[in-house]
Amino acid sequence: MTTSRDLVQHRSRTPRRSAAGTAVAALAAVALTACSAGGAGEAGTTGGSSDAALRIVMANPPKEGTLDTCDGDNNQLLQENITEPLVRANGETGELEPLLAVEWTEESATRWLFTLREGVTFHDGQPFDAEAAAWWLNRVLDPATDCYVLESVLTSDITSVSAVDEHTLAIDLGSPDPILPRRLAFTPIGAPTDDPLAEVTDPVGTGPYQFVNYTPDQSFTMERYADYWGEAPDVEEVEYIFRSESAVRAAMASTGEVDLAMSITAQDADAPNAQTYTISETLYARLDSEVPPFDDARVRKAVNLAIDRQTFIDNVFGGKGEPASEIFLPNVVGYNPDVTWEYDPDEARRLIAEAKADGVDVDREIEILGRAGLRNSNGSETMDTLAAMLGEVGLKARTVVMEFEQYRDRFEAPQDPAALPMMIVNVHGNSLGDAHLSLAGKLGCGAPQSPVCDETFQQMLDAAGAASGDERESLLQDAARYAHDEMTFLVPVAYTTDTLITANECVQYTPNPATFQKLAVAEIKLDC
Repeated sequence: MTTSRDLVQHRSRTPRRSAAGTAVAALAAVALTACSAGGAGEAGTTGGSSDAALRIVMANPPKEGTLDTCDGDNNQLLQENITEPLVRANGETGELEPLLAVEWTEESATRWLFTLREGVTFHDGQPFDAEAAAWWLNRVLDPATDCYVLESVLTSDITSVSAVDEHTLAIDLGSPDPILPRRLAFTPIGAPTDDPLAEVTDPVGTGPYQFVNYTPDQSFTMERYADYWGEAPDVEEVEYIFRSESAVRAAMASTGEVDLAMSITAQDADAPNAQTYTISETLYARLDSEVPPFDDARVRKAVNLAIDRQTFIDNVFGGKGEPASEIFLPNVVGYNPDVTWEYDPDEARRLIAEAKADGVDVDREIEILGRAGLRNSNGSETMDTLAAMLGEVGLKARTVVMEFEQYRDRFEAPQDPAALPMMIVNVHGNSLGDAHLSLAGKLGCGAPQSPVCDETFQQMLDAAGAASGDERESLLQDAARYAHDEMTFLVPVAYTTDTLITANECVQYTPNPATFQKLAVAEIKLDC
């Protein structure tokens, strides 16, 4: 039996403030200019002063037309700020902690019960209870919603989510899933709406902050939720602004225009008050499965052998990072230390020549798709460097740089066999700490980002997904080996780091491996 109990005391509740009645006009003009070390001040006060406003500059804005948690790229703004999951994965240790659920029990191999926190409301005044949690999770599980967590975090093997009583949620499965609570740590809960299929543009959750306003491609603002169930955070108001160039973000920090600057490239990583930290994210590329010459396994293998990963890291990331052999790090359950890609351009050339002799059209131009500043690089240098390395072994490649929205559409669009072969560069984070997430999400049958359906591989995934402990790790290692040897649709390049700059001496924050995926503003302390 798996259980977790919560000892947090609930504080008394006061009527919530209306978002429409909150004044945040000054937020867009100034950064944090005053805060007090509230410490153990009067009852009901917070660590910062009432005008404790924070400005944060980030690289990418939300997808146009949506602020939905079903879009994973919104999570750094929303998760554990506006929306919260049932279970929290500690960003530093990875350990599971109670959040909206205070206890969870594996009642049987295919049924989990979650005891929900009492006295919690959504920002719009709706009660958070088992009915509301079931509504949202059923929304996520509906394929028509096109929620990113389906098949990448959660699985369609969930057969039922229902309320047992007001504060007990039941999740039934078609087959065992020993890590279901960990999956739910990456599934934030929003408030029920009139139409579950409609994109959320006004996010409502239970978190310490409530949504105020979003100006597309420019700024996103939120304020402290007065009726939050937990401890009130120091920071009262937050404005995120979006600038695609790392140099611009670093300059905004240096001039004091912002308080925090996120995702700073290696060339600016030595700036004053810069903190570089290891993250659970891998830079990789995905190859087409149906478009020549990538429909030939020899060519896909040749691409992997053509990448000089250490030279790439030295040139693009300023030496910060490690060569990747899989799309998840060695600390993830299921990592196989025997799965490696060594730089071998001679073997790459031999495989390409062999494929060409057999009639494979290896002379087709390859499009290397990516977006500017991907994984804190400058401009198109990530794609340019990969294109140059493919050129060294005789493949023709050109760089295609896209804006964020256009890139996303291409990444998730069905393949067109008549189009040019695509090598799509992306990043993948596995904070879950379990390889099933990565393998199923990137290569599993029916997964949104998978280019293939290999029945043998899927059977291996299914067996691993039902196992636990050492057996689970061994089965996942076998699946990783099969993906490397027999499929070869992924090109792992580099395990990466990230850098943020703290530009205000009042702001006390130490990043952890989860910061790049979710910046929980409540963890920021104000002390000046």
